[in-house]
Amino acid sequence: MFRLDRELEELMCDFWEVVKDRRWPNDHRQSLHTSFTFEPESPQAFPESPSFNKKRKVSLLFDHLEPSELAAHLSYLEFKCFCRITHLDYRSYTLQSSLREIPRLERSVSLCNSISQWVQLMILHRPTPQQRAEVFTKFIHMTQKLRKHQNFNTLMAVIGGLCHSAISRLKETHSHLSHDVLKVSGKE
Repeated sequence: MFRLDRELEELMCDFWEVVKDRRWPNDHRQSLHTSFTFEPESPQAFPESPSFNKKRKVSLLFDHLEPSELAAHLSYLEFKCFCRITHLDYRSYTLQSSLREIPRLERSVSLCNSISQWVQLMILHRPTPQQRAEVFTKFIHMTQKLRKHQNFNTLMAVIGGLCHSAISRLKETHSHLSHDVLKVSGKE
């Protein structure tokens, strides 16, 4: 697509000349550091993974994490996945109109779908309506944290899980939700 549109190609060349200009102060060059996005074989610099400050029981169900910690961990995973996608992957997608043979984009979509299914399973796994309402509330609080992180892709995945028909049919569970949670989730 870049080569089909001459103006776009020239604009990208001009952009890269500005980025490569070494006269910029270090803080500006770091904010424009894109080697991990446009050069797939270059070493990737990721932010540090969120860590735990307290010693506590660990569960694969992630019950031990607060909504803000879950949001931080999911944002980190989303960031890692996003950084692996190159402009050539997007170019291939626009030319093919299919994710087939573009594994990095497939992984990104798979991560989103997996998060949505995980949200559903975490709620449906609970035996009582009160327990399901607690997990639902936790995810609502997590969506607020994801919004603050501006991680809209994961936010939509979590919302997709919360709005799934299997969750929407849990009328008894919804009766245990607080007024604030109902208001945020739009079920009021």
